[in-house]
Amino acid sequence: MVNVMIATVGFESEPLIIGIQNFNIKRMILIREVAPPSEVKKVENLMASTFGNVIDIEIKEVDNWYDILSLVDLVTYLIKSEYDKNNQVFVNITGGRKTASIGALLGVFKNVDKVKEVFYVTEEEHGIMPLPKISWTLQRTKYNLLKMISEGMSDIEVLKEELEISRTMTYTHLRDLKDQALIVETPNGYELTLAGKLLLI
Repeated sequence: MVNVMIATVGFESEPLIIGIQNFNIKRMILIREVAPPSEVKKVENLMASTFGNVIDIEIKEVDNWYDILSLVDLVTYLIKSEYDKNNQVFVNITGGRKTASIGALLGVFKNVDKVKEVFYVTEEEHGIMPLPKISWTLQRTKYNLLKMISEGMSDIEVLKEELEISRTMTYTHLRDLKDQALIVETPNGYELTLAGKLLLI
């Protein structure tokens, strides 16, 4: 078993070094933009020159820091891949743009049972601030309903037949999904919000 740190990368190396020291990291996966600023490249090069002989360092590039869906998808994939290798996964959301941190955190929320710790390194004291691991999942029927809506199904009769529940229960589940801001009702039927799409990753 190896301690792995998945980390978003910014302009500072300290959050990465602190994570390495506190959690005995032996493998590090750095998430950064495809064409990062020179400051980010300096951090990456420093990590390679300082720790490259003792820590396996891998770089994962993202096309767009603002594409939260892709970030959640990537972090979910990385967490599952490392967990399946029996590694302990630590997620450091300190570096990079705020959207990168949000994407990484939401990826953790989708995989809380596979993450040992998610944390932020404070700027002032360079201390570890553990973050809550909130499980972000749906009950099976609501999940299936969300999936069907994502596939373009909106007709109540079709939905209730597919789910094998009553019309009343179908409406109740739809109302709950709307209340949770996971779907919206449009003139053409129901559509997933960004939050709804994230839950299906």
